[in-house]
Amino acid sequence: YRQKYPCVEFHIYVGDCSQFPQLLQQNLADVAFSQHEEDHLPQMRRVFLFSWKSVFIVAPDHPLAHKKELRFRDFDHQALLLPVGEAGYPRTVRDLLKKHRIETRTVMESGSVEVIKQFIKCGLGISILPEIAVRSELESGVLVGLRSRDMDIPIRASMLFHQDKWASPQLAALEQIMAMAKVDGIK
Repeated sequence: YRQKYPCVEFHIYVGDCSQFPQLLQQNLADVAFSQHEEDHLPQMRRVFLFSWKSVFIVAPDHPLAHKKELRFRDFDHQALLLPVGEAGYPRTVRDLLKKHRIETRTVMESGSVEVIKQFIKCGLGISILPEIAVRSELESGVLVGLRSRDMDIPIRASMLFHQDKWASPQLAALEQIMAMAKVDGIK
C-alpha cells in the first residue's frame, strides 16, 4: 500500500473495539480494524478479513501449566489478564465466566499484547491471546499454551466502514489490498 500511495498519511489509534463504530459514525476515522462482532450495527459495513485461534497462556511454573485441557472450574480464583476493552474476545471470556459463576481472583487489563505476555511470563496469572501473537513464546517454552473445550473462542478480524461514507480511491485500494492478503493465505 505504501508503494502505491506514499503520500497517504496514517494516524493509528489503538483502542477499545467497542468505540470504533462511534469513531466511524462521527467521521473521526475512515476505517477500523476490529476483533469485535459488530453485526448489530446496521450503519456499519463489515468486511471479514481472517480469524485466528485463541490460546490460553500461563508461565511454565503456573499451577495450571500441566493441564491438558482447561475447564470452567480451573479459572476459579485465578488471576486473569485480558486485553483492555468491553468488546470482542475479552468480553466473551468475562461473559462465559460470569454465566458459569466463576470468580476470578484478580482481573488486570492492558492495551498491549506485549505487556500481557510479560506479566504472564512473570507468573502473574492466565490470559487468552491470539495464538499467532504468542507462537514464538510457545515454541520456545517461555509460555505454555492451554486449550479449553468450554471456551474455544476464535478471534475474528474485520475492517469496518461507515455504510454511507464515500470511499476515496486510496481507501478502496486499502480494502482491496487487505482482501488480496486474505486470499493469499492470511488466516
